[in-house]
Amino acid sequence: MIIVKLNGGLGNQMLQYAFGRAMSLFLKTELKFDISWFDTILEQETPRHYELECFGLAAQFATKDEIKKIKGLQALLSKRVSRILKKMNLLENKSYFLEKFYHYDPSTQLCSDNTYFEGYWQSYRYFESYQSQIKDDFLGKYKLEENNLALSQEIQSCNAVSLHVRRGDYVTNKNATDYHGVSPLDYYYQAIGQIIQEVQSPVLYIFSDDIAWVKEHLEVSLNVVYVENRAENKPFEDIYLMHLCKHNIIANSSFSWWGAYLNNYEQKIVIAPKKWFGDSSINTDDLIPTNWRRI
Repeated sequence: MIIVKLNGGLGNQMLQYAFGRAMSLFLKTELKFDISWFDTILEQETPRHYELECFGLAAQFATKDEIKKIKGLQALLSKRVSRILKKMNLLENKSYFLEKFYHYDPSTQLCSDNTYFEGYWQSYRYFESYQSQIKDDFLGKYKLEENNLALSQEIQSCNAVSLHVRRGDYVTNKNATDYHGVSPLDYYYQAIGQIIQEVQSPVLYIFSDDIAWVKEHLEVSLNVVYVENRAENKPFEDIYLMHLCKHNIIANSSFSWWGAYLNNYEQKIVIAPKKWFGDSSINTDDLIPTNWRRI
């Protein structure tokens, strides 16, 4: 058995699930999740909850005893203290693997069964060899809400291009603002310019957690459809609709990253921002697949 810690919003949880699923297939072992983070969110963190139930997965959750057995001393320490001691090499435990950086870490492949994994795992390379299983896990059983069926058919009938503007806690939470930053309007104008040059009669489907702001600030001359969130508390509706678009312009967000990754159109154009975090020194080379563009 391996245990993977879940945290963050839907996009992050999907990355952590995909990492865990791939590791369990690689090690040929059982996968369980630690969802205790959702009960102990720090004041400066955006409130979240477990969101993977929408996929109809047979996910199993680790008990406190199972977590304690594998993590050992780490299970008794706060996550902040544990992380600090681990980075200082003062807490050696081969059955506890803490992500060291954001790009792909090949040393995960040296881990054995009975390991506890904690991290964001923001690299497609962790599950590239199992992408068909991962995509099937997320798309296979999912059923769109009835009020989005007509829109899904409309999207599939044209040269649809999804465009995602992430605001929300990236704007309202200072810690999130400093950490993530917000993709500037100039990024979107450059991306739209490339689409206009290469896609015949594109239709822009705009997704955002602040549609009113986008309508006021993003001036677009294309045919535009503003996708209002019609399915309350069902965020994967938007990701699902994004993946139906032939092309994708994503934000610096794992939310629209998944919309583009799940897109199976062979000639898709995916455009992503070069600057993914507020700190541009963070290595994100492995976050974006090599056939996507960054501007």
